[in-house]
Amino acid sequence: MELELNEIEDLEEGRLYKVVQITINGRPLLYFAKDTGKIFHFMVLKKILENHRIPYSEIKIQDYKAPDTKGETAGGVYFINGMGGAKVLPGRKVLLFGDSMGYGLNISNEHLAHFREAHPDCGWQLLSASTT
Repeated sequence: MELELNEIEDLEEGRLYKVVQITINGRPLLYFAKDTGKIFHFMVLKKILENHRIPYSEIKIQDYKAPDTKGETAGGVYFINGMGGAKVLPGRKVLLFGDSMGYGLNISNEHLAHFREAHPDCGWQLLSASTT
């Protein structure tokens, strides 16, 4: 099964997602991947960086080689702002929660502010967040 990245417009009601909040070359981005129970945040991050053709250094998270949380290469500059989970509730409300245990990051409220403005129809709800 190939990991598929979803953007806000593609989210399905009732489904759980892994969330990665990332800034690439100064642009805040928000990606979702369906949480099948076999998906980890580092897999989502790896897919994002590969899609953007950004090389990355690796760190060890448990027994896995995972992309580092920031990098500056010829392919671009990236920084991970936050990670966690999401569930789409009735009425197109997006509930964000939790964290990435491997990376020790949770949802960034500051990063999310960009998407609240751009997608006010999503009825964003936040259970836990960092201020960065």
